[in-house]
Amino acid sequence: MYRQYCYGFSFDPSEVPCSISPFPRKHRAAFAHGAGCHTSPPRLAFVRNNSYISYTLIAGMSFRMMGVANKIMSRVRERGRAKWVCTPQDFLDLGTRASVDQALSRLVKSGELRRVGHGLYDWPRVSAVTQRAVPVDLDSVVSALARRDGLRIMPDGMASASRLGLTNAVAGKASYVTDGASRTLRVGGRTIHLRHAGPKVMSWAGRSAEPVVQALRWLGPQAACDERVIETLSRKLSDDVKRDLARHRGSLPGWAVPIVKKLTESQ
Repeated sequence: MYRQYCYGFSFDPSEVPCSISPFPRKHRAAFAHGAGCHTSPPRLAFVRNNSYISYTLIAGMSFRMMGVANKIMSRVRERGRAKWVCTPQDFLDLGTRASVDQALSRLVKSGELRRVGHGLYDWPRVSAVTQRAVPVDLDSVVSALARRDGLRIMPDGMASASRLGLTNAVAGKASYVTDGASRTLRVGGRTIHLRHAGPKVMSWAGRSAEPVVQALRWLGPQAACDERVIETLSRKLSDDVKRDLARHRGSLPGWAVPIVKKLTESQ
């Protein structure tokens, strides 16, 4: 069986109902040196019903795709292993959507990248203990979703309160609020719940005080007024966060305004 190999690609003429003609002599050097040569790309000629159809070999395409893949990996490595989840949209400045998709597919097959969800990829880190890839970071997944879909997304109140040391409760599921539609996603074998929230809640997305406001909303008016909560926040919050709270306290629920005043008395 005749099969021509070209930089990782192969083509079997028997797969189509036509016969193959020999390489033209003038293109053999071009095939040997690849798409970087100054001659025209090598071609294979097929015969069907005595009509010749010329098909350009995919050598040049292979080189371009390899170039896109190398540029993708260079960008991923700049972010660090297991620290960034990317989507095809993050690389559209490097090539067409088709070439980016093909390059990502090849990087997944080669094991350099991991596909963690539909259109979501990361550069996995292998645990020194288990010798297996560590689970994907869900916050990085959510950031990728926000970039890809043009959404604002932030952790729910329980997660924010836990990170601030205001509760020992452990969330049984990964939940986030968004200005997009409510939905549930499976990513890397884990489930992410996105819940739609109104404009007042989402107005804090991306602000330095975002986790504080989310935590206060989750605690509610009674628990949030506890002196231990106020003391903990006063001690942990930076001046920038306190200024952000003071500047935008008009977006807070009425019961939270006195609490923020206590936290920002010196601001």
